[in-house]
Amino acid sequence: MSISRLTFALGVSTSLALAQSPQLGDWRLDSSSGFIAQDSGPNARHGVLVGFNADPAQWVAGRFGNALAFDGLDDRVDLPLGAGLPFFVGTGEAFSLCFWVRGAAADRDTVLALASSTSSLPIFAFNTGPTLAGASDKLELVVRNAQGIATTRRSSRVVFDGTWHHLAYVEAAGNARLYVDGVLDPASFDDRFGARGSRTAQYGQYPFNRVALGALVQNQASGHFAGALDEVQIYACALTAHDVAAIAAGARTNQFRPSLAEFGVGCGAGPLELAAQGSPVLGGDVGLLIHGGQPGALAALAIAAGPAQAQSLAALGLPGCTLYGTSPSLVPLGNLDAFGALATPRLAIPAATNLLGASLVLQAASAGLGGIETSNAVLAVFGVRSQGAILETFANDAGLDREHSGGSWSGGNALAARFGGRGIHGEFDHRLGTLLPGTTNTFVFDTGNFTVPRARTLFGESDLLISDGRFEFTSFVVPAGIRVLFRGPHPAILRVLGTVRIDGELSVDGESPAADYLAGSTLPNVSVQGQPGALGGAGGGAGGKGADGCDGSGPQPRFLAQPGHDARPTANSGYLPFVFGSGGRGGALHPQSGQDSSVVFSYFAVISGMLAGGGGGGSFLAQGTAGTALNSFTNTQPLDLGPNSTPGTLVPFVAAPLGVSSLDHFLVGGAGGGGGGSQPLNMLSSEITVGQRAWNAGAGGAGGGGALAFRVGHALAVGSNGVLAARGGGGVLSTNAALPVFGCASPGGAGSGGSIVLQLEDLGLLTQLGTIDVSGGPASQQTTTRVSAQARSSGGAGGHGAVRLECAGPITSAALGTVLGPPAPLPGFVGSLTAGEGDARSACFSRWRSSGLTTAPRWLHYRVRALVRGTPVIFSDDPNAFAPANLDSLPLRIRFQGGLVDGNGELVGAPGPWRDFVNGDGGRASIQLDGATGFRFMLVFNRDVEQDLVIEDVDVFFDA
Repeated sequence: MSISRLTFALGVSTSLALAQSPQLGDWRLDSSSGFIAQDSGPNARHGVLVGFNADPAQWVAGRFGNALAFDGLDDRVDLPLGAGLPFFVGTGEAFSLCFWVRGAAADRDTVLALASSTSSLPIFAFNTGPTLAGASDKLELVVRNAQGIATTRRSSRVVFDGTWHHLAYVEAAGNARLYVDGVLDPASFDDRFGARGSRTAQYGQYPFNRVALGALVQNQASGHFAGALDEVQIYACALTAHDVAAIAAGARTNQFRPSLAEFGVGCGAGPLELAAQGSPVLGGDVGLLIHGGQPGALAALAIAAGPAQAQSLAALGLPGCTLYGTSPSLVPLGNLDAFGALATPRLAIPAATNLLGASLVLQAASAGLGGIETSNAVLAVFGVRSQGAILETFANDAGLDREHSGGSWSGGNALAARFGGRGIHGEFDHRLGTLLPGTTNTFVFDTGNFTVPRARTLFGESDLLISDGRFEFTSFVVPAGIRVLFRGPHPAILRVLGTVRIDGELSVDGESPAADYLAGSTLPNVSVQGQPGALGGAGGGAGGKGADGCDGSGPQPRFLAQPGHDARPTANSGYLPFVFGSGGRGGALHPQSGQDSSVVFSYFAVISGMLAGGGGGGSFLAQGTAGTALNSFTNTQPLDLGPNSTPGTLVPFVAAPLGVSSLDHFLVGGAGGGGGGSQPLNMLSSEITVGQRAWNAGAGGAGGGGALAFRVGHALAVGSNGVLAARGGGGVLSTNAALPVFGCASPGGAGSGGSIVLQLEDLGLLTQLGTIDVSGGPASQQTTTRVSAQARSSGGAGGHGAVRLECAGPITSAALGTVLGPPAPLPGFVGSLTAGEGDARSACFSRWRSSGLTTAPRWLHYRVRALVRGTPVIFSDDPNAFAPANLDSLPLRIRFQGGLVDGNGELVGAPGPWRDFVNGDGGRASIQLDGATGFRFMLVFNRDVEQDLVIEDVDVFFDA
């Protein structure tokens, strides 16, 4: 026979002392005259005002209606005794005490007390704390039993500061907690008065026959309180955190809440113990575990109607053993296992409303070779669940995680941000990049091949490979002193849900060719290959390859320097028809014939001073400059200086074509510089006449600045030392000494600046105190020294790049702050967002939300109320109305992340994974799996599915 069937077959449902209301007293203290404290509860236990002699001055404005003011001299309220008063009797029954108090710090004045008129020992009292302990502004609980065993506990939060504070003390068998202003106080009030492990047979009933407000009443009154009280309520159950919050707001509860408490101590060698799990909610069940007993002993469960009554079994030959239930029924369970343990069948609680407030006292006993043992007791009080709800009504953005979110929460609506993406790559962390060799603070990200490790992604499901330059972060911060470089074949497109802060440097600069390139060889008939052009920044054009060293046989194609790559717009950009030829041209072969016979040896008649002009600079919105042969060893020989090279073709400013996104149009990688030409500079006549050497090869051109775009959901800030850069590469200085006599390369041209596109909705959320730099690369130079003379040449400088800043509404170029490269007034560099400009997806996060409970509740379901084109729509994982927003194909997707969340809304420890559901029915993965006491949620808006979507509220329901 199951425990539950036997239990209720014994007539428990008719023999238990039932109550229809948990209210033991409800003193609202709303009178305006007189000396009676009216009890509005079902028991009508009206209190009597004692010591008040200035009626009606004692009735003052309260937290709700009026309140009662105490003078601290002789005022008090005596409450009548009766069933449930006193409420603290030390035998496991749950109770809750709530009141509003206003008072100044004082030395142990009594706010409320239970005591005895015949003994000074038993006390249950709430006081102001002791002055000597520096706690006179805190609430102190003092409990002392008839044997003089006392314990005190004090609040962490200030209670007595002259303002109103709501207090709620909730206890079940010593497992207690204190709420101050609806928030769980961090101090431990779990005194375990009568709890398993510390209770002894001495504790018994507390002989309280005095209950008073504002003083400690024994054979005389003392500790009078100076202050005011309002809304004093006492309940015969353990209120939930949501009950407390509702009562603090002026409500009452008329339902018993279930409680399960272990109290007392077992006897025997173990001693024998009984542990309980579950909830005695109507329709719920309770599981029991016996342990600490004699292996093989026969076990039974004693079941009795409450309340508990501790009775020593010493007279029956069982010293140290206590019976806690009156006239219990015994249910045989079987034998304890080899470890002295046994799990019972679960005790099912019928869903019968006439059981509300009823209680069972459960106790285990065993009999074996070592004798009879009894356990501690478990007291189960039947009640109904308090359905808690965590509501987000979007009245304002107090519940919005602004650091990681875009959009707006205000006026009862949540609206999507224009930009931001999904945030799937998590928070940006520069340390995930590759440390640039030779540096300690520069980190490189490859736009064509970068992996965000699983642990750093938002959802933590797998590593995420980025091969197209498109990143989606929740926030983006570059700290001061840190440099972050984006390199690779694709522009760096950074979508950020929340906030971007640049206090260090973020760049997509083009690269410069290495300065240690050796352009010649003394080996016979060896033509050195021209230096490869340097790479552009992310999505920028590469520099042109330098010419291979001419072998003196004529102008073959490989002896000609290559142009830099043209500027690189996207396929849809209006710039696409205008960038042809924007790469710098390669430096000319000099002498042009490519024949050894054309080489002139003008310096001492044995050394060639012939040098080519460097490669031309790449062009974008400004034209690069020509590469130039500046001077030879002797400035008297005009044949020594080769012709200037040609810079890239100027690209005109082009407005975005109709229907083309600004991101597609303005995101243009810069043009590369041309490679340097082949030249015989510094060669000896003897080296050519005997065929020992080829001419010098050319240096490579520098890369164009890359393309960088930010689409920001909330705020963008560049600090005073912050830098955003898309600079062209260049600036190589090459100095050649007389020996060795080779390595004199004609320099390559510099790359143009690239482009930076910045888009955010609210101009007021832009802070630009730093520098935006889209300068073209500076000219490279080579200097060769021979004896006492120098020959010098220069590559062309790169032209400047472009910036585009867009916000909603009017905007001027002043918003750009300091921009290096292009001259003011920067025409076309700013503009208003067009109506269609935005990302297909954007998202926002709530802050962590607490259930207010110390243990994980049973999460029931969520409900999202939305308007789609003005039509009400509800998304929910309620099993009775299942319409979840759990697919990317829907206009809205909601996810939840559970964790241990304290009463202040702070996450404690690591969170659980992101889940699609709150309700875990049917095996669905939900926050129910995570032992969560709270959660945060994420809303992802999908504009590809629906653009007219407004979220009105998000509600999450749970059993409190």
